[in-house]
Amino acid sequence: MTNHQDYELHALADFLQDYSETAMLDVRYFIADLKQCALSDVYGVICLSDSQMAQLRSMCARRRSGEPVAYILGRVSFWDLELEINKSVLIPRPDTERLVSCVLAMHDDDARDCLEFGVGSGAITLALAGARPKWYMAGIDCSADAIALATRNRVRCGVDSNRVVFYEDSWWSLGSVVAEKVYDLIVSNPPYISRSSTDVSSSVNRYEPHLALYADDDGLADIWRIIDIALLQLRSGGWLYLEHGFDQAERVRLRLKSRGFGLVSTVQDYSGHDRVTYACKVNNHVE
Repeated sequence: MTNHQDYELHALADFLQDYSETAMLDVRYFIADLKQCALSDVYGVICLSDSQMAQLRSMCARRRSGEPVAYILGRVSFWDLELEINKSVLIPRPDTERLVSCVLAMHDDDARDCLEFGVGSGAITLALAGARPKWYMAGIDCSADAIALATRNRVRCGVDSNRVVFYEDSWWSLGSVVAEKVYDLIVSNPPYISRSSTDVSSSVNRYEPHLALYADDDGLADIWRIIDIALLQLRSGGWLYLEHGFDQAERVRLRLKSRGFGLVSTVQDYSGHDRVTYACKVNNHVE
Protein backbone atom coordinates (compact mmCIF):
# COMPACT_ATOMS: atom_id res chain seq x y z
CA MET A 1 0.00 0.00 0.00
CA THR A 2 1.24 3.49 -0.89
CA ASN A 3 1.32 5.91 2.01
CA HIS A 4 0.21 9.52 1.53
CA GLN A 5 0.72 12.48 3.80
CA ASP A 6 -0.41 16.10 3.87
CA TYR A 7 2.23 18.85 3.90
CA GLU A 8 1.96 22.61 4.27
CA LEU A 9 3.32 24.23 1.10
CA HIS A 10 5.28 26.84 3.03
CA ALA A 11 7.01 24.05 4.97
CA LEU A 12 8.02 22.34 1.72
CA ALA A 13 9.41 25.65 0.44
CA ASP A 14 11.71 25.69 3.45
CA PHE A 15 13.74 23.01 1.64
CA LEU A 16 15.06 25.81 -0.57
CA GLN A 17 14.63 28.92 1.53
CA ASP A 18 18.35 29.56 1.99
CA TYR A 19 19.32 28.45 -1.52
CA SER A 20 16.94 30.11 -3.97
CA GLU A 21 15.44 33.58 -4.22
CA THR A 22 12.36 31.92 -5.75
CA ALA A 23 12.08 29.02 -3.29
CA MET A 24 8.27 28.93 -3.14
CA LEU A 25 7.88 29.11 -6.92
CA ASP A 26 10.56 26.46 -7.48
CA VAL A 27 8.85 24.02 -5.12
CA ARG A 28 5.47 24.72 -6.71
CA TYR A 29 6.93 23.85 -10.12
CA PHE A 30 8.37 20.62 -8.76
CA ILE A 31 5.10 19.60 -7.10
CA ALA A 32 3.07 20.44 -10.20
CA ASP A 33 5.42 18.21 -12.18
CA LEU A 34 5.16 15.34 -9.69
CA LYS A 35 1.37 15.53 -9.42
CA GLN A 36 0.87 16.34 -13.12
CA CYS A 37 -1.33 19.28 -12.28
CA ALA A 38 -1.46 23.00 -13.10
CA LEU A 39 0.81 25.34 -11.18
CA SER A 40 -2.28 27.23 -10.04
CA ASP A 41 -3.49 24.06 -8.27
CA VAL A 42 -0.42 23.98 -6.01
CA TYR A 43 -1.26 25.93 -2.86
CA GLY A 44 -2.15 25.45 0.80
CA VAL A 45 -1.92 21.83 1.91
CA ILE A 46 -0.31 19.34 -0.48
CA CYS A 47 -0.91 15.60 -0.40
CA LEU A 48 2.15 13.63 -1.49
CA SER A 49 2.90 9.92 -1.58
CA ASP A 50 6.12 8.64 -0.04
CA SER A 51 7.52 8.22 -3.53
CA GLN A 52 6.56 11.75 -4.56
CA MET A 53 8.10 13.15 -1.39
CA ALA A 54 11.35 11.30 -2.09
CA GLN A 55 11.39 12.71 -5.63
CA LEU A 56 10.69 16.20 -4.34
CA ARG A 57 13.62 15.94 -1.92
CA SER A 58 15.85 14.83 -4.80
CA MET A 59 14.70 17.76 -6.97
CA CYS A 60 15.34 20.20 -4.13
CA ALA A 61 18.80 18.73 -3.56
CA ARG A 62 19.65 19.41 -7.20
CA ARG A 63 18.26 22.93 -6.90
CA ARG A 64 20.30 23.55 -3.74
CA SER A 65 23.43 22.78 -5.77
CA GLY A 66 22.45 25.61 -8.13
CA GLU A 67 21.04 23.54 -11.00
CA PRO A 68 18.41 25.55 -12.92
CA VAL A 69 14.77 24.53 -12.51
CA ALA A 70 14.36 23.97 -16.27
CA TYR A 71 17.11 21.33 -16.34
CA ILE A 72 15.61 19.60 -13.31
CA LEU A 73 12.17 19.48 -14.93
CA GLY A 74 13.54 18.73 -18.40
CA ARG A 75 11.29 21.27 -20.04
CA VAL A 76 10.84 25.02 -20.43
CA SER A 77 8.18 27.41 -21.68
CA PHE A 78 9.13 29.78 -24.51
CA TRP A 79 6.76 31.97 -26.51
CA ASP A 80 3.65 29.78 -26.77
CA LEU A 81 5.63 26.52 -26.75
CA GLU A 82 6.64 23.97 -24.14
CA LEU A 83 10.02 22.56 -25.11
CA GLU A 84 12.19 19.72 -23.94
CA ILE A 85 15.43 21.05 -22.49
CA ASN A 86 18.71 19.54 -21.31
CA LYS A 87 22.25 20.60 -20.45
CA SER A 88 23.45 20.38 -24.06
CA VAL A 89 21.80 23.76 -24.79
CA LEU A 90 21.14 27.10 -23.18
CA ILE A 91 17.83 27.57 -21.41
CA PRO A 92 15.79 29.96 -23.61
CA ARG A 93 15.34 33.28 -21.82
CA PRO A 94 12.22 35.48 -21.88
CA ASP A 95 14.36 38.29 -23.34
CA THR A 96 14.96 36.15 -26.44
CA GLU A 97 11.22 36.36 -27.08
CA ARG A 98 11.98 39.98 -28.07
CA LEU A 99 13.98 38.61 -30.98
CA VAL A 100 10.95 36.57 -32.06
CA SER A 101 8.48 39.42 -31.59
CA CYS A 102 10.75 41.83 -33.48
CA VAL A 103 11.00 39.50 -36.49
CA LEU A 104 7.25 38.87 -36.53
CA ALA A 105 6.46 42.58 -36.27
CA MET A 106 8.62 43.31 -39.31
CA HIS A 107 7.40 40.54 -41.63
CA ASP A 108 3.97 39.23 -42.59
CA ASP A 109 2.92 35.67 -43.47
CA ASP A 110 4.13 35.75 -47.08
CA ALA A 111 6.36 32.78 -47.93
CA ARG A 112 9.99 33.33 -46.92
CA ASP A 113 13.19 31.34 -46.62
CA CYS A 114 14.70 31.80 -43.17
CA LEU A 115 17.90 30.63 -41.52
CA GLU A 116 18.85 30.47 -37.85
CA PHE A 117 22.46 30.26 -36.69
CA GLY A 118 22.79 28.37 -33.39
CA VAL A 119 19.43 26.66 -32.94
CA GLY A 120 20.03 25.19 -29.48
CA SER A 121 16.69 23.79 -28.34
CA GLY A 122 15.01 25.05 -31.52
CA ALA A 123 13.08 27.69 -29.58
CA ILE A 124 13.47 30.63 -31.98
CA THR A 125 12.93 28.67 -35.19
CA LEU A 126 9.93 26.78 -33.83
CA ALA A 127 8.32 29.95 -32.45
CA LEU A 128 8.69 31.66 -35.83
CA ALA A 129 7.46 28.59 -37.71
CA GLY A 130 4.41 28.35 -35.49
CA ALA A 131 3.50 31.98 -36.06
CA ARG A 132 4.28 32.03 -39.80
CA PRO A 133 3.07 28.77 -41.40
CA LYS A 134 4.24 29.76 -44.90
CA TRP A 135 7.86 30.29 -43.88
CA TYR A 136 10.52 27.69 -44.61
CA MET A 137 12.97 27.48 -41.72
CA ALA A 138 16.48 26.02 -41.74
CA GLY A 139 18.80 26.04 -38.75
CA ILE A 140 22.34 25.01 -37.90
CA ASP A 141 24.16 24.19 -34.68
CA CYS A 142 27.64 22.75 -34.19
CA SER A 143 26.36 20.46 -31.42
CA ALA A 144 24.96 17.09 -32.49
CA ASP A 145 23.14 16.88 -29.15
CA ALA A 146 21.50 20.25 -29.79
CA ILE A 147 20.37 19.19 -33.27
CA ALA A 148 18.87 15.99 -31.81
CA LEU A 149 17.05 18.00 -29.14
CA ALA A 150 15.76 20.60 -31.61
CA THR A 151 14.50 17.82 -33.87
CA ARG A 152 12.62 16.22 -30.95
CA ASN A 153 11.12 19.60 -30.16
CA ARG A 154 10.05 20.02 -33.77
CA VAL A 155 8.15 16.73 -33.48
CA ARG A 156 6.83 17.75 -30.05
CA CYS A 157 5.45 20.99 -31.53
CA GLY A 158 3.89 19.21 -34.50
CA VAL A 159 5.87 21.13 -37.13
CA ASP A 160 6.29 19.47 -40.53
CA SER A 161 9.84 18.35 -41.34
CA ASN A 162 9.35 19.66 -44.89
CA ARG A 163 9.13 23.17 -43.45
CA VAL A 164 11.68 23.10 -40.62
CA VAL A 165 15.05 21.37 -41.05
CA PHE A 166 18.04 21.35 -38.70
CA TYR A 167 21.65 20.65 -39.71
CA GLU A 168 24.80 19.98 -37.71
CA ASP A 169 27.19 22.65 -38.93
CA SER A 170 29.25 25.63 -37.76
CA TRP A 171 29.20 29.22 -38.97
CA TRP A 172 33.00 29.11 -38.75
CA SER A 173 33.20 26.49 -41.52
CA LEU A 174 29.77 26.50 -43.11
CA GLY A 175 29.52 23.38 -45.23
CA SER A 176 25.96 22.05 -45.09
CA VAL A 177 23.31 22.55 -47.74
CA VAL A 178 22.33 25.86 -46.13
CA ALA A 179 25.45 27.37 -47.71
CA GLU A 180 24.02 26.59 -51.16
CA LYS A 181 21.02 28.90 -50.73
CA VAL A 182 20.26 32.54 -50.10
CA TYR A 183 17.68 33.60 -47.54
CA ASP A 184 15.15 36.33 -46.89
CA LEU A 185 15.86 36.35 -43.16
CA ILE A 186 18.72 35.28 -40.91
CA VAL A 187 18.25 35.24 -37.14
CA SER A 188 20.67 34.38 -34.38
CA ASN A 189 21.16 34.43 -30.63
CA PRO A 190 24.88 33.57 -30.71
CA PRO A 191 27.33 33.41 -27.80
CA TYR A 192 28.10 37.01 -26.89
CA ILE A 193 29.47 37.09 -23.33
CA SER A 194 33.08 38.19 -22.96
CA ARG A 195 35.34 35.50 -21.56
CA SER A 196 36.52 38.02 -18.96
CA SER A 197 33.00 38.88 -17.78
CA THR A 198 32.29 38.70 -14.06
CA ASP A 199 28.53 39.25 -14.48
CA VAL A 200 27.59 35.60 -15.14
CA SER A 201 25.94 33.84 -12.22
CA SER A 202 27.65 30.79 -10.78
CA SER A 203 24.62 28.67 -11.68
CA VAL A 204 24.74 29.67 -15.35
CA ASN A 205 28.52 29.30 -15.51
CA ARG A 206 28.42 25.88 -13.85
CA TYR A 207 25.50 24.25 -15.66
CA GLU A 208 24.94 25.87 -19.06
CA PRO A 209 27.19 25.10 -22.05
CA HIS A 210 30.10 27.53 -22.31
CA LEU A 211 30.21 27.07 -26.09
CA ALA A 212 26.83 28.80 -26.30
CA LEU A 213 27.68 31.50 -23.74
CA TYR A 214 31.17 32.88 -24.32
CA ALA A 215 32.89 34.39 -27.35
CA ASP A 216 36.29 35.92 -28.10
CA ASP A 217 36.91 39.57 -28.99
CA ASP A 218 35.07 40.91 -25.94
CA GLY A 219 32.13 38.63 -26.73
CA LEU A 220 31.71 39.82 -30.32
CA ALA A 221 33.69 37.34 -32.43
CA ASP A 222 30.71 35.17 -33.36
CA ILE A 223 28.51 38.18 -34.11
CA TRP A 224 31.19 39.55 -36.46
CA ARG A 225 31.39 36.18 -38.21
CA ILE A 226 27.61 35.95 -38.63
CA ILE A 227 27.46 39.45 -40.09
CA ASP A 228 30.07 38.48 -42.70
CA ILE A 229 28.25 35.26 -43.57
CA ALA A 230 24.95 37.13 -43.84
CA LEU A 231 26.47 39.25 -46.61
CA LEU A 232 26.79 36.03 -48.62
CA GLN A 233 23.70 34.14 -47.47
CA LEU A 234 21.12 36.94 -47.60
CA ARG A 235 19.52 38.00 -50.84
CA SER A 236 19.43 41.71 -51.59
CA GLY A 237 16.72 43.22 -49.42
CA GLY A 238 17.05 40.41 -46.87
CA TRP A 239 17.16 41.05 -43.14
CA LEU A 240 19.55 40.04 -40.36
CA TYR A 241 18.40 39.89 -36.70
CA LEU A 242 20.96 39.52 -33.89
CA GLU A 243 20.55 39.19 -30.15
CA HIS A 244 23.50 40.65 -28.24
CA GLY A 245 24.67 41.88 -24.85
CA PHE A 246 23.13 44.98 -23.28
CA ASP A 247 26.32 47.00 -23.85
CA GLN A 248 27.13 45.80 -27.39
CA ALA A 249 24.43 47.50 -29.48
CA GLU A 250 26.45 50.50 -30.63
CA ARG A 251 29.37 48.35 -31.75
CA VAL A 252 27.02 45.95 -33.58
CA ARG A 253 25.29 48.83 -35.34
CA LEU A 254 28.62 50.32 -36.44
CA ARG A 255 29.84 46.96 -37.77
CA LEU A 256 26.62 46.41 -39.73
CA LYS A 257 26.85 49.88 -41.30
CA SER A 258 30.53 49.42 -42.13
CA ARG A 259 29.70 46.15 -43.90
CA GLY A 260 27.11 47.84 -46.11
CA PHE A 261 23.87 47.05 -44.25
CA GLY A 262 21.17 49.68 -44.08
CA LEU A 263 18.08 50.48 -42.01
CA VAL A 264 20.01 49.48 -38.89
CA SER A 265 17.98 49.59 -35.68
CA THR A 266 18.03 48.29 -32.10
CA VAL A 267 15.15 47.25 -29.83
CA GLN A 268 15.12 46.77 -26.08
CA ASP A 269 14.33 43.73 -23.96
CA TYR A 270 11.67 43.59 -21.25
CA SER A 271 14.07 45.27 -18.80
CA GLY A 272 14.71 48.18 -21.14
CA HIS A 273 18.21 47.06 -22.18
CA ASP A 274 19.39 47.11 -25.80
CA ARG A 275 19.03 43.46 -26.83
CA VAL A 276 18.28 42.95 -30.56
CA THR A 277 19.78 44.78 -33.51
CA TYR A 278 18.54 44.23 -37.03
CA ALA A 279 19.46 45.52 -40.47
CA CYS A 280 18.72 45.11 -44.17
CA LYS A 281 21.14 43.98 -46.84
CA VAL A 282 20.58 46.87 -49.21
CA ASN A 283 22.71 45.65 -52.12
CA ASN A 284 24.87 42.73 -53.21
CA HIS A 285 28.18 44.37 -52.29
CA VAL A 286 30.64 42.18 -50.44
CA GLU A 287 33.89 43.70 -49.18
